[in-house]
Amino acid sequence: MERSWLWPLGMVLGLWVVAIVSCLPALASTRIRDRLKGWPTDRLGANYAGLLVVFVVGQVTLYLGRAFLQGPISGTPLLRWTALVAVGYPVAVWLLIVVAGSATGAWSRSAAGIDGRLVLGGVTVVYVVATGGLIALVVFLLFVAYFPG
Repeated sequence: MERSWLWPLGMVLGLWVVAIVSCLPALASTRIRDRLKGWPTDRLGANYAGLLVVFVVGQVTLYLGRAFLQGPISGTPLLRWTALVAVGYPVAVWLLIVVAGSATGAWSRSAAGIDGRLVLGGVTVVYVVATGGLIALVVFLLFVAYFPG
């Protein structure tokens, strides 16, 4: 079977789609929607997709950065690193946003009366579950494809 550069690109695009879908509840917050609508373009959809491209590229860069710095890993260390990046990165980004937003007094309640920090926290949980599910599916498919028995 010939190796292709399309497979990794497809995985990154798949992660981007998971991010776009799982982060949609963040738009329930009026403050988040208003901030996304005004920068860098005047289109909410383009800004939302662009922000999530940056988010996913950051996650993939962090994930692959270890291989570039330390060399390839496999087995249990690979699974541990994958789980750490899948859970730790979104939580770290959420904490950064909450701290930065709290320092500027930028949080307000959404139309449903929910604090923006809680909306982002819920989105973080949904994203972690979705990313974890995607990772579990890939690990299962690799196990089935390369099962020695």
